[in-house]
Amino acid sequence: MDQRYVDQQALDARISELELELIDLKRQRNALSPVFQLPPELLCKILSSNILTFVGDNFESPPANPRPTALTFCHVSHFWRALVRNTPQMWSYIRVGKNTRSQLLSFIWKKAETIPVDMNVDSSEGESTSLGIPDAMDAIVEIIRQNPTKFRSLRLRLDIDPIRRVFGDFRGSFDHLQDLLISDPARDWGDQHSHDVGQCLVCHAPKLRRFWATGYTLPFALPLLSTDTLNIVRIYQNEGTMDHLFALLRRGQNQLSSMEVGVNFPPPIDDLAPQGKMFKLSLEGFHLQTSDWRTLAAILSRIHFSANTFSFSCGTIPDENLHELFSAIAHAHGSIIAPKEVRIRTNSVVTFWHEHITHPLVNGTRRILSADVHDELRQPSKYIEVKGKVPFSHPQHYNAGWSFANLQVLTLAARVPRDLWTVLAHTTPLEILRCSPCVDCYDVFEALRGSQDSSGSMPFPRLQAFVSTYGVPWNYDAYGRRNEAGFPSHMKGYHIDLAEALQARRDRFELASQKWEPLALLDFRKFPECDLNTDELEILLKVAKEVVWEKRGWWVENLDYEP
Repeated sequence: MDQRYVDQQALDARISELELELIDLKRQRNALSPVFQLPPELLCKILSSNILTFVGDNFESPPANPRPTALTFCHVSHFWRALVRNTPQMWSYIRVGKNTRSQLLSFIWKKAETIPVDMNVDSSEGESTSLGIPDAMDAIVEIIRQNPTKFRSLRLRLDIDPIRRVFGDFRGSFDHLQDLLISDPARDWGDQHSHDVGQCLVCHAPKLRRFWATGYTLPFALPLLSTDTLNIVRIYQNEGTMDHLFALLRRGQNQLSSMEVGVNFPPPIDDLAPQGKMFKLSLEGFHLQTSDWRTLAAILSRIHFSANTFSFSCGTIPDENLHELFSAIAHAHGSIIAPKEVRIRTNSVVTFWHEHITHPLVNGTRRILSADVHDELRQPSKYIEVKGKVPFSHPQHYNAGWSFANLQVLTLAARVPRDLWTVLAHTTPLEILRCSPCVDCYDVFEALRGSQDSSGSMPFPRLQAFVSTYGVPWNYDAYGRRNEAGFPSHMKGYHIDLAEALQARRDRFELASQKWEPLALLDFRKFPECDLNTDELEILLKVAKEVVWEKRGWWVENLDYEP
């Protein structure tokens, strides 16, 4: 026998021995890791806490990057795999996408069949970007209809046909169901048709606490809405009468903590709008959407409400009726509405007031503001959102129960009267100003300079941050250069014009011998073709401590630049 072959065999045998020894050494090393020294029961609790559930506040929307599932942990190590496979609690959350196989769903269901289950079915989640019926739809229907008492939460993002298959003619009871969400994904793809599911959704859920239905039409007389344990309701595209609506609103007197309701019926005739207040609502959140402002006014005429968060949407409203509607909102609220944040946008009229909010400038993964401003903006605040018609441009609206003496944050996505800019610049403690391309930047610059005021007061004396969102204003081209005849002929960029306006504001402070400080932040978001060179950045840093520049979705920050 060739000696070389013998030597190869000996070396192969030695390699096998070393590989086995290496595996044993790795096992010994891993055994010394703190996580492997935990009792299996405690390790299971730690792993279970990282598995997504839709019960409670996390029920409505899953995170952009889904948290791990039991299958994820099975791929970590043999020890974890054995532990997870023998622990039913690890399989309590079932996520089903469009391409999930029936065999996998059946395997997971068998693992979790002895415990309460949270199931999330999403027909838009999968390899294909088109909508469709999940591959495992037959298994889904069979599991839900044959095991209704097993579910703690159901989140079904399916179109009308699968929803009818799940609930159609099913009169059983989901005895332990706490949370139910049904959503039509076709609405996200531009389909504005709303399907009626009232005829098929006749099941019972005696322990239901939260109910969401988006993209589907529901009757207010739906049995699920009369559940004694119901605490949070979010339903739109609803049908019924004013009496049905008020039957639901009455539940908010003592039972509901949050209510978000949309109604489709037309304005009520006079005999359906009784005079006087019928009851009081005290809620954490109250949101009401109607198709006509007169319907909204009729509803408000019959209630008193208090809420940490409230909003009203009523479509287009004539200018001559603005005061009437905003007076009705303030009257139903029963006290002066003095927000700390205002948002003015296009389209319909919406007001929104929130008492405990993390400011949008610091609501994200990246640092935007310096530490002192960052901490300050995390304090509780209130804000109000107004879409479309601006009800604050005429003095009569200040007598409608609205006050802006506490206004700290302003978000604009619509052109507003110049008179309002004067009010904002010289009579409010505004700290954050956010503007979209819809805003007339000439008015912004003039307000920052204080050109419209002759009283000698300083413009925006407490301003800390200016944010320009979604690209350059309409007064400029795609490169941020002026494109209006009314502007001087020399082509300066929008950001430089803004810096000059802020410098004029600084000069006004210095001329009056008043203390001036640069802004904590200048934030330019989603500027399509604009470049920021070193010279321009130096100009901006003369009026702001920090500059953030976003170009085509990429963040460019001046973290290493020293002016």
